Amino acid sequence: ELWSALVPGGEARLRADDLANPVGLSVVAGVPWIAEQESGLLTEVNPETGELTTLAVLDDPPHDLIREGDVAFLTTRSTRWPYGGFILAVDSGDVDELAYSPPEPERIGLSEDYVIWSSKQSLTRVSRQGGTYELAAGVTAVEDFITVGEVIRWTDGQTGEVLEW
Repeated sequence: ELWSALVPGGEARLRADDLANPVGLSVVAGVPWIAEQESGLLTEVNPETGELTTLAVLDDPPHDLIREGDVAFLTTRSTRWPYGGFILAVDSGDVDELAYSPPEPERIGLSEDYVIWSSKQSLTRVSRQGGTYELAAGVTAVEDFITVGEVIRWTDGQTGEVLEW
């Protein structure tokens, strides 16, 4: 059961089969938001009842999710050629496209001024308000990354290095 694993000792239960392939999870103030790949839904879980509420319906399947307060930032993967993806901000049900991302965006993170995402071969960032994206690091096999202030640190799975930009 997903919910009991998220909140030890929690009263509500949410079974994994109640969700359509959950791929992103963010818990703020004890309230989980879940991005579901098959349905393209961003849902909120009521912490007392386990009831799901749809917050947004996305055009493309989400891949990862991070929240800051009531704003969710997501990477999605396009189902249309040339198969890139999008960086989205969801606030009060409104879905705003911050940037297009070639190729397939994966993990997502935040710094004070930017939304940052990885792909199989790069790290990229865009202003939280959207606009033109900036390649932070290319030709790198990003396994995971963190931000410390405006500095991005990541692991490169092919070279076995921890890198910084």
